[in-house]
Amino acid sequence: MSARARVVTVGETMALLRSGTIGSLAHLPSVDISLGGAESNLAIGLQRLGVQAAWISRVGADPLGTRVVREIRGEGVEVRCAVDPERPTGLMLKSRPTGTTTRVDYYRAGSAASALSPAELPGDLIEEAEILHVSGITPLLSPSAREAVRIAVERAVAAGTTVSLDVNHRSRLGSAEHLAALLEDVLGHVDVLFGGTEELALLAPQVDGSDARALLTALARPGREVVAKLGPDGAAALVDGRLHESAGHRVDVVDTVGAGDAFVAGYLSARLDGQDVPGRLERANACGALACTAPGDWEGGARRRGAGGVPARRGGGSGLAVSGAARMDPMTTTPPPGPSPVGSVDKALSLLEVLAEAGPEGMTLRDISAESGLNKASAHRLLRALMHRGFAEQAVTDQTYRLGAALPLLASRFEREENLPVLMAPALAAISQEVQELVHLSRLDGPHVLYLDKVEPERALRVWSRVGSRAPAARTAMGRAILTADGVRGAGLESYARASEGADGGRTVTAAHLEEVIAEAQRRGWASEVEENEAGIACVGVALVRPGGRSVAVSVTGPIERMDAARREEVGALLREQLATLAPTGFSVAELG
Repeated sequence: MSARARVVTVGETMALLRSGTIGSLAHLPSVDISLGGAESNLAIGLQRLGVQAAWISRVGADPLGTRVVREIRGEGVEVRCAVDPERPTGLMLKSRPTGTTTRVDYYRAGSAASALSPAELPGDLIEEAEILHVSGITPLLSPSAREAVRIAVERAVAAGTTVSLDVNHRSRLGSAEHLAALLEDVLGHVDVLFGGTEELALLAPQVDGSDARALLTALARPGREVVAKLGPDGAAALVDGRLHESAGHRVDVVDTVGAGDAFVAGYLSARLDGQDVPGRLERANACGALACTAPGDWEGGARRRGAGGVPARRGGGSGLAVSGAARMDPMTTTPPPGPSPVGSVDKALSLLEVLAEAGPEGMTLRDISAESGLNKASAHRLLRALMHRGFAEQAVTDQTYRLGAALPLLASRFEREENLPVLMAPALAAISQEVQELVHLSRLDGPHVLYLDKVEPERALRVWSRVGSRAPAARTAMGRAILTADGVRGAGLESYARASEGADGGRTVTAAHLEEVIAEAQRRGWASEVEENEAGIACVGVALVRPGGRSVAVSVTGPIERMDAARREEVGALLREQLATLAPTGFSVAELG
């Protein structure tokens, strides 16, 4: 029989489809399957730290639900999970559209866990535990889930079980005001309260959200521990009227999702180990930082030293052991090598990423603070510095912030000709993977096209090409696409036609024929050539244009038996679709009609 669960948590865990490479899920060929949920992340984190935990939830009668239960149980967590024959397991999609951004999409409406109710709460499990942990996510799932949280807390209070709450506001599930109203029933019974400053502020709207000390004081109650998660700045806690602060760690961030749950697991495990408040914060900060150094919501979490777990020293040392490159010294929690030497620069760059995600609509200071993990005062100071240099601007009408004009100017300087292969590499790779044919990038060089880059497919091909070589623009799909986009017509085509005469054994293209194929490209939106540049080979090309810069083109090339008329139509449409999504900032697919 398994040991009694010392911590019980209740909430939804979703199946997670995660991209392993940079790019949009609209085009990536495969994803990894995992799972994620604040409460199960916490339970797994506690289990790895030597604390027996139990997780209560619901999943669908589907393969993803089976996987969720198997993975959590495989980590040693006691699983109390109902299987719903009608509702599906919730699903989360996580991708990295660029090297510096992460996108998460949720499909949880009507999920099995949204039907969570008091009926799923096992008898005596809560009463026999030392801590019941809940989050602000579960009450937002449905009225019955909210009631399940209320009854669980009620039972914990009656049994003398400590109640822990992580506010964990998910704006896609409901507004801050709505969550604050839902938590009114349980907040008075909370013994350990966690949240970022923005989250704590929604429970104390009368307090300046940028003042962590004021927030902690406003939410303090006799016997309550209030803990503010400050991200890379560390953490602060108010316990028995005394403020404790602990510095954070600078690490090379891979994935921040799940770091808050790891933080809470570290704090609660240290609390159960009998550590004082500074020791709890030290372990919490170490666990949160370590979680950021590996992909996944929980996979990179910390473990206790030793097979059976070695208790941490009271009042100091995290007592953690970490495998792999993301190692921290278990006694000192020294960050791994490689952090930025200037923390303020890191913070300013993180604000630029937040503003980039916000788009032209901009974002309020409050939302910027919540998204970046910086308190409002720090965010405001950094925004003023960015505005001074033109990298950010503030709307006069609604005071929202957005990217400034200096960034496009900086980008345009980078987008010089010599940087085109670097800029276009992700798009070329994605297209080649999709069509399994040779993909080229080129620009005009006099009457020729200059091959700037290429990506070869996994399967064998018999097409010869070399980066840096040239071919007559008149007889290549890329050259024709660029000439069409640049509006070259009539007599302007004659020099391009003459350049094809006797070149490299390919066909000679007359100006009249070139006029015809350009008219056809204008009608279709893409250009083509069939055995005109090389025998047995067909090619489809699409042009990209940019203000103030030369046009470029991307082509797909393959043997004629694989590139018949129907396939060329298909590839032409696919090229336009993918380039519209994947082209670098400042480039757009040429509108030829």
